[in-house]
This record gives sequence, structure tokens and C-alpha cells, in this order.
Amino acid sequence: MLKSLTLLGVILATFFWSSAFIIGSDLAVNSSISLLLAERFIIASIVMLFWMFWREKNNLQTLKKNIIPYILLGLVGITCSQSATFIGLKSTTSTNAALIFSLTPVVTPIIYNYINKVKMLGHQILGISLSVTGVFIVLSKGSVNNVLNIQFNLGDFTVVCGLLCWCFYNVLTQKCIKDSTPLQTTTYTILFGSVGLILVALLTNDDIYNVISQQSNRVIINLMYLGVMCTFLGYLFWVNGATKLGASNISIYFNLVPIFVVLIGLFYGKIPNISVCFGILMVLCGVIFTNGFYKIIFKN
Repeated sequence: MLKSLTLLGVILATFFWSSAFIIGSDLAVNSSISLLLAERFIIASIVMLFWMFWREKNNLQTLKKNIIPYILLGLVGITCSQSATFIGLKSTTSTNAALIFSLTPVVTPIIYNYINKVKMLGHQILGISLSVTGVFIVLSKGSVNNVLNIQFNLGDFTVVCGLLCWCFYNVLTQKCIKDSTPLQTTTYTILFGSVGLILVALLTNDDIYNVISQQSNRVIINLMYLGVMCTFLGYLFWVNGATKLGASNISIYFNLVPIFVVLIGLFYGKIPNISVCFGILMVLCGVIFTNGFYKIIFKN
């Protein structure tokens, strides 16, 4: 039951992040990306700090013990990953970025196994292959030409840097932080990551006060959703899964993000074609094989 609830939290995290792509792209049309990122994570940090000090004890002792890993992981997993990804989006397409991040379930286990000197099992390799193939089918809409004709540029390499930072964050939160709950790890890494994002916003924006004061109620509501649901709950559920189940075991669920994007698109009247449905099926099969759920299905 505990494992099922943990996995449910991981899936909810991917759903929140999927909705963040849609809301974030809408907000970025007339706003500064670096400023939006800073505001989003400031909101999340405030909520997390209140929640952590209300729910748990010994927070300051945990901070003293892990302050260096918290700072480094916050800068790497939040500041660098978020900034590199969205800076890259200025000179590349969202399709290219999505294809790059679809490699998360491949890169994360490779980093994890290299650091911990662990060999990947056959069913994990099969599951990862199925899931990544499914993501490519969804993003390319079943056309090989859509993938083959992609031209990579400097923005793509910047997004790759964001991907690597995210994967290292997933692996190192489990390895480098000691005697810290998922809530404490999430709160402190996002807090220090937010400080980095604030510095980036200050360096890349002029007259921030006037920009913020002119934001509409709709923008503020969307930022609250991004901060509370997509960041606070999203990162909390994900780090909880990485801590209890292992980063390499849950990384495959990141491939559900483009699937949820497609499903959310149904509410906007965007009907997926057969190839997209087939890709979704392959992703789900990949999740089943990677985590060994096939043993339950074929048990009898």
C-alpha cells in the first residue's frame, strides 16, 4: 500500500508538471521567463517552509548537517536546470526540448549505476527502450521524418545541460543527503535554488517592481498554481518517490509528462491520432516492464 501511494504521488507530480508546460508557455508570451521562474519558486519556498516547520521537527539540525548538499543540489537541480532549460527554449523549439528531456529515464539510471556501480537488469533495459520509443512516437506524431528533420543548435545543447542537472539532482538527493525527510530535502533544495533564480532574475531584468505590479490577476492565479501544485506538491511527491523507491526506478515516470500533455489537450479539442495512441501504449508498457509490474500480470 505504501509503495502504491508513493507511485501515485510520482504520477501526480508528472501530471502537475505537464500542466505547468501549458500554463508556463501561456505566461511566457508577455512576461520574463526568469522573473516567472523566480516568482514561482518563491511562492513554493514560502509554502514549503510553513508546511515543514508545522509538520516536522529537528529541521534546523538537519539543515546544519546537510547545508552544503542542500545548497549545491538547489543550485544544480533548481537554478541551473530550470534556467538552462528555459534559456535554451529561446533558441530552440519545444519539440526539440521535449525530445531531449524524454531521455531522462535513460540518463538517470546510467548516472545512478555509474555512481553506485550497479548493473541494469534486462527488464529495465527493455522497459526504458519501450518507453523512450513511445515518447518519440508521441512527439513525432508517428512520422519518422519529423524526428529525422530536426536541426539541433546551441539552444538544444543548453537544454541538454538542463537535463543533466535534473538527472544529477534526482540521483544525488538520494546519495548525498543524510537523515533528511523528503519534505526537508525538497524544501531546502528549492529554497536555495530559489535564491539562485532570484539572482538570475535581477541580472536579466530591469525595473522588476513595476513589472510585477502590472501583472494581472490571471497571471497571479496561474503563478499560485505553479508555485503550490506544480512546485510544492510536484517536487515533494517526486523527491519522496526518489528517496523511498530510488531515482533510477521512478525516472521512467517522467515519460508520462508528454502523455499527460496530450491528454490535457483533449480538453482543448485536440484529438490525438492512432500513432499517438500507440505511443502512449508503449510508454505505459515501458513503465510496467521497468518497475517489474509484469511479474504481477503474468504471475498466473
